[in-house]
Amino acid sequence: MERSLKKYEHRIDIEEVNIQIEEAGKLLINIEYTIRSTNKKENLVYPFYIRS
Repeated sequence: MERSLKKYEHRIDIEEVNIQIEEAGKLLINIEYTIRSTNKKENLVYPFYIRS
């Protein structure tokens, strides 16, 4: 995840990426980053569903 963000999203600096298993078939991906142009820190929590 972190490697892909660094490769394809040049507008941000990645601070931290955490992945949690919330329940069967669902991951929560928490991305903390800084926007380079404004130096503003942000975060994004993305639910990722896995079909079995």
